[in-house]
Parts: sequence; structure tokens; C-alpha cells
Amino acid sequence: DAPTTSNVVTVNTLITPETLDDFNSLAIIESSTGGSNWTNPSNWNEETRKQDWDFIILENERIVEVNIPDNNLTGRFPFTPLMTALRTIDVSGNSLIDVDDITRLRSIEEVNLNNNLLEFDDLEKLSGINSFSYSSQKTRYAFDQTAIADSVLIRVFNDTSLSITAGGEFLNYTWYRRNVEIATNNDFSVEDSVLQIKSLDFDNMGLFSAEVGNDILPDLTIPVDPMFVLAIADFSVDVNDENGELIPDNVDGFLLLTEQRGFGFDTLSTAINQPSAFTFTDVILGDYLISIDSDREKYVPTYYADAFEWTEADTVMFRKDTAFQLSMTIIPPPLDENSGDGSLDVIIEEDFDGPEGRIDARRRAAKRKCGLRRKRSGGRTGQDDDEFELIAYGETDDNGEFKFGFLPVGTYRFFVEYPGIPIDESSFVEFEVGETGISDTDFKLEAFASPDGISVEIEKILGVIFEYFKDLQVYPNPTTDVLKIQYRHLADKNVGARLIDMSGNTLWSTDIRSGYDGYEEIDVSGFEAGIYILHVYDKEDSKKNVASYRVMIRD
Repeated sequence: DAPTTSNVVTVNTLITPETLDDFNSLAIIESSTGGSNWTNPSNWNEETRKQDWDFIILENERIVEVNIPDNNLTGRFPFTPLMTALRTIDVSGNSLIDVDDITRLRSIEEVNLNNNLLEFDDLEKLSGINSFSYSSQKTRYAFDQTAIADSVLIRVFNDTSLSITAGGEFLNYTWYRRNVEIATNNDFSVEDSVLQIKSLDFDNMGLFSAEVGNDILPDLTIPVDPMFVLAIADFSVDVNDENGELIPDNVDGFLLLTEQRGFGFDTLSTAINQPSAFTFTDVILGDYLISIDSDREKYVPTYYADAFEWTEADTVMFRKDTAFQLSMTIIPPPLDENSGDGSLDVIIEEDFDGPEGRIDARRRAAKRKCGLRRKRSGGRTGQDDDEFELIAYGETDDNGEFKFGFLPVGTYRFFVEYPGIPIDESSFVEFEVGETGISDTDFKLEAFASPDGISVEIEKILGVIFEYFKDLQVYPNPTTDVLKIQYRHLADKNVGARLIDMSGNTLWSTDIRSGYDGYEEIDVSGFEAGIYILHVYDKEDSKKNVASYRVMIRD
């Protein structure tokens, strides 16, 4: 066979010892800082020319800069003694938790360690570097105390302390309560890494935090995660009847924070199915409403002190172990047919899901407790709320409806249970039941509850007028342009309607056509936004026989 010939010549390039040293040093850096998890991996290998390696800058064939910012470096940045030409290191924006004493590389002139997870003991040894960037770290310290949900609970009037463990030799500490710097005084003793709180109470408890600084690294401050230190005490309650005796029934108790948050109040503590003398244990000092519920066939849910509407409840300033007494409100017996001739038909709707009570999101409020209070006989106009006594109490059905019947003559106020949701002050919630035949006796009430409040509208329903009509409707209400009056049948010819403003000025009037399927339409597009009254009346006696509708016109 002819000999095999080839024009390919294999040449072995000699790698200088310095090049090999640099390559091995890069391998150490990559291994120590979790190179397999770097965002952008290196191409440091023997097959790649050193001139093409990423993250480095060469000068005279030696590595003089290593720049690996924002690349998910973790662990420790190592000291690599063989990189004798290295002048600059930039490993900012990573998650390094330690760094060797790279000042032992005498060539080092500039180091950027910003935005890592380094502490003062990691950085102090590097303070002599000529250009050293370190002032922004993602590190945060924590207090040494064990906390549950970022809170430490201490019995009221006991001493306690907070401490910080931080590495470093040149540390200084600044302490804060509710973001106000603390100095040694009657309440606190500050000694470097320890803060003593003397006789913890409502006035000196709260959210504590701190900052750790360093005398030789003045550009860096490391914060300490804030933690609540809260005083607690026992909150005892006796639930009595109207005679001051403990009720025989078990109760559910609720401590409600007086600060409203969203829908109603935040409930801090509960005590379910307890005897009528019980204790809320380890309650954080604060301002509360006390709410007690029991057998709902016998008692109205009641607030301290003896109020069944949250707007009239007393705020309890709870500052130490305290016992409170509360008398449950007993549901009044049903009114019988001999009590009176008044009636109130109630419809309650609510919307706590959609924004600002959208009309299309309304739904009937089933099983919602509501009641009537009646002015005590002999009471004067403008008298205080405590001159109104509970006369009727009930619960809406699955369709959000309830009827109060057999109401005697008097002035009434309506309420519905939505603790923490106020009734709109512009709503008409007070009405007067008069004597049969000469005044108003029958009313229709519509309430709408949303996180923004409870609006209530009341209509007088006069028997004389409504005997004339079949299915009289006034809608839409509120309206922006047109108000419609519709009825299935009107038998009498002497019925009129007029729309007046709150000053009594008549803005529109007409005679109502008798017969079937009647319809009137009022153009209100030119009226100012506000409240108006629509009267439907018997023209032969307009003062005596009148039904009124409260109409809201919007822009």
C-alpha cells in the first residue's frame, strides 16, 4: 500500500503559567459563587481563547478586571491569590453572603459590592480599598426575640427587652418606636444592641424597629425588621338581664376594634358558647366595642354599655385587667292587633362585592336583623336617642322582606344590623304613625347597604289613594333624565300628581288619567341634581289624602 500522506500539522500551543493561574482562579470564583445557577453562564474553558472569555478585561494577556454584576451570584466571593494583575472587581446586584479578604491581592484598586446580602463583618476587612462601593445592601437584621406573626405579647406592666445580634467590631445602633427615635428615659433604657422597655403599657407599646451602622463604614445602614411589642391583659365580662342578674343562657362574645376596616369592624377576640360570666384572656390593650350575642329568640345582639345599635355603643378604653358588666336587650313581645293600626313593609338589599353598590349587583338581604324604636310617650321633639325604646324586632325572610304590623301611634326610628356600616345621614329613617282615618298609618321602607353606607327611603302609603290604584309604580329612582309613573288601573277621576323641590316649589303637575294601563312621564333632565318629592293626591282633599315619594335626580 502507498503510504498515507497529509498536509495537516498538529501544533500544541504553550499555555503560560500566568494564563493557567488566571484560568484556575476563574474556576474557583465560578464554583464558589454558584456558577451553575448564574443567569448568564460563563464561557470560561480551555477551548475558548482567553480574549473571548466573558466578564473579564485583559491587559498584557493578564486579567485586570472581573465584572459579573446582576448575574445571580450566591455564596462567597473567594480570595484568589494567583490573580496577581487583578485591579477591579464588580459583583454588584447579586446575592453574595460573604466575601474573602481580597485586600491580600496587592493589585486591587476598586471593588463594587453594592446590592448584595453582606453584613458589616464581611465588609470591615475591605475598608482600606481605595475605591470601595458597599453602601447599598439587601441585608436585613431581625430581633433576637422569637415572635409569632411579627409580634411579642407581654403582660401589662412587666419589663421586657429587645436585642440584636449583628457581626462586626465597629457597630452603632439607633432605636425607634413608631418611627420616632428612642433615647433613654422613664420608659426605655438604650444600651447599644439592647433596648429595655420598662413597665410595658398602652402608652409605650407599639411597633419597634432599629438600624445598625458602622463607624468605619459610614455609608451603610442595615435596618432591623420591625416587630410589635404589645401589652396584654384579661378582659372579663358579666352578661346580665334587665334585673342585673347573670342570664341563664350561654353567649358569644366579640371584641371589635373601633377602627373600621372595609366591611364593618375588625374582630380581635372571640369567645363562643361561653357562660354568661367569662373572660377574654390575653387581650392586646386598645380601644374596643364589646358585642354580645345569645339566644336570638330571646335577646337582641347588644353592645357595651347596653346598646343594641353600634352607633350608640360605648368605646372601652382597655388599659389593664378589667371586668365589665353588660345587660342584654330582650326582644319585645310581638304587637297584637289591639296595639295599633300602623304598618311598615321593609325590603332590604345589599351589595358588598361590586364597586360602590352597582344597581345590577343588588341582591335581597336574607336573614338580616332589623327593628323599630318608638319615642317614649311624653318625650319632646329633638330628645336624645335614649328616649327611644325598642318596640319591635325581627328578621328578613329569604326575599329580604319583613313586615312590622299593629304599630301604635307614635314617632319611630328604624335600624338594621350592619355593624360598622353607617346609615346615610340624608336618608329618612324617622317616621310618624298617626291615628287611623286622619293621618298616615302605613309605610313602605327600602334599605340598601354597601360598604359606603346604608341608604333608607320611606314612602307613606295612604289607604284612600291606594284603593284607587292597582300596581302604582314610580321609577327609575334615582334617575338622570326621565321619571315614570305607571299603574295597571285607576278607578277615580279626581287624582293629580305634582313634583316639588325641597323648598315646596311645584316644578311639574298633571291630572292622572283614570282607567287601565296608565302611564305618565316626567322629563327631569333639566333639573338640578338633588332630592325632590312627588305627591300623588286626591284633588278634592289634597292635604288629607296624599302619598309622597322621595325622588333622587342625579347628574
